[in-house]
Amino acid sequence: MLPVSCLQHRLWGQIQALFLLFLFLALKSVLAVSQEPQSDFCRRFSHQSTVIDDRLYIEGGYVNYKKDDKAYVATANEPNTWLGYHDLKNFGPDGLLNPQLHIDLDKNKTMPTVAGGILWPDSINKRFYLYGGNWILPQRANAFTLTGYDIINNRWDDFGPSKIKLNVTALGAGVGVSQTGKGYYYGGWVSDKSMEGGPEDATMVSDFYEYSYDNNTFKALKGIDDRPRAEGGMVWIPTGDWAGVLVYMGGVVGDGGNKTSPQPLDEIFLYDATMGIWYKQKAEGQVPQNRGQFCADVAWAPDNSSYNIYLWGGKAEYPPVTNASSYSDVYVLSMPSFKWLKADPDISIAPANRTGSRGRFGSSCNMVNNMSHMFIIGGNYTNEANNECEPAWGVHGFWTGTANNTGNSAQWWGFQTKDTTSNVLPSLVYSAIGGDKNGGAVIKTPKDGFSAENRPLATLTGAIVGIAIGGAVALAIILFAWWQLGKRVLRRREERHRAEVTQEAQQMNQMQQEELQKQQTQHMYQDHHFHSGQSHYSSYVGSGSVGTVTTPPLNDSHWGSLPVPRNTDQQFSADVTELPGSDGNAIIEHKPSVSPVSPRM
Repeated sequence: MLPVSCLQHRLWGQIQALFLLFLFLALKSVLAVSQEPQSDFCRRFSHQSTVIDDRLYIEGGYVNYKKDDKAYVATANEPNTWLGYHDLKNFGPDGLLNPQLHIDLDKNKTMPTVAGGILWPDSINKRFYLYGGNWILPQRANAFTLTGYDIINNRWDDFGPSKIKLNVTALGAGVGVSQTGKGYYYGGWVSDKSMEGGPEDATMVSDFYEYSYDNNTFKALKGIDDRPRAEGGMVWIPTGDWAGVLVYMGGVVGDGGNKTSPQPLDEIFLYDATMGIWYKQKAEGQVPQNRGQFCADVAWAPDNSSYNIYLWGGKAEYPPVTNASSYSDVYVLSMPSFKWLKADPDISIAPANRTGSRGRFGSSCNMVNNMSHMFIIGGNYTNEANNECEPAWGVHGFWTGTANNTGNSAQWWGFQTKDTTSNVLPSLVYSAIGGDKNGGAVIKTPKDGFSAENRPLATLTGAIVGIAIGGAVALAIILFAWWQLGKRVLRRREERHRAEVTQEAQQMNQMQQEELQKQQTQHMYQDHHFHSGQSHYSSYVGSGSVGTVTTPPLNDSHWGSLPVPRNTDQQFSADVTELPGSDGNAIIEHKPSVSPVSPRM
């Protein structure tokens, strides 16, 4: 047995060691907090971003800071606890945009910091919603409630839990549409970091959700199929009926168990958001290598004759094996020709604003300044040994119509100019589909025609199931017959209604005549002029339709038509209950109510 003095000495040594460890951790924490997100910024990735009016907002994700005041050495990954924005109207004396990073917005410390989620913008009500993502702070997800940021009042709002069960995920594909007041999210990885009660090991899901801004409701939609998907991309295009069309591409798909395979980028999936039907179309041209966690956004021609999705970067997904683990390239998918084109092929032309030759994933892409620019922000390197920092807070400007909006420049990279008021097409696109930089596309169908798979991918219900087996032609014939039958039924209803109204009017007229005669007989209304020249009833002919046939979105007559915009008079109103935040700010708990307005359609 050791003497008491030895035990005391050992205990004292352990206390000293614990104290030094505590001091080290505290000092490390203080140093981490002291990092200034503007001057000490190095790079960011897996963040959420969106554009509303003249601001590009950035929320969450990871950041790296400069280490020891060295410009090109990054610290370890730190959670980005700041809500920041880039001012898209801050032009320098040279007329070029100087996208300053501002961090003076409220980010209540009780709000979680997440990575790999999405911001759904609502430019009408001046707010955005935060959905999905893996929790970084705290490290385990709490019960789900939808949160949103009120731009006008500079505050975060809590919209409460969903009325339906959700699998909240990270690294899914999503898009928010201010024009229709909808947010969409498809697939992703679910775990205990993305939702309370989730599995410890991340698992892919096939869930597809729609969120209504104005009604504060989630709805589960039918996905492409039952296979789980993640790490793909989704954009919205204003074509077809009022709700537009969603375009999904890339990422990975589940093969059963824990196995995944890449979703080839020559298969493009389109979702008719009005009819709730998926379509598949084969694309051709310079098809990008298989990849996930890329970023993409869309710009359309000034005359809406083509819709062009710009895709940047991403992590390589095998097979086939390539000589890169991630990419630093830009591709354009032009629709409805469904032709892939590679932009910026000459890496020797490398202005300072270019993203560089090293591939990255986890970046964000946002169209700004009337779609004349796509801002590519941040990204993580697959080679962890790469610790270089990025200038300009990781913002890279890509001209969608080539440099200075000329349409035919050899350069693509650079920040926008003050006098840029519209977008144009690059010669890369209009030389492939016809027309010029202002549109006028000539090729409006794929090279080999629309795919045989250009039919609903989701299982149809009822009697239409048998029709779907016969193919799209048989479906169109039956629907046309249904429409004709509906017209006949409607016509019979109208005739019956007119007959009933006529009979009722005759009876009323007879009663009026009898009453008039009675009044005249009794001389009760002498010198009274009775006006009987107008009937109290008029015939009504309904204008509704039965079995309306909607043209599938994949034909040349459908592309280019614009959906009915969201009612701009719609204003979200709410009764709020203030919940105290840990830093003196407040989270607002919303009990949503919507002011009555005319229907969207």
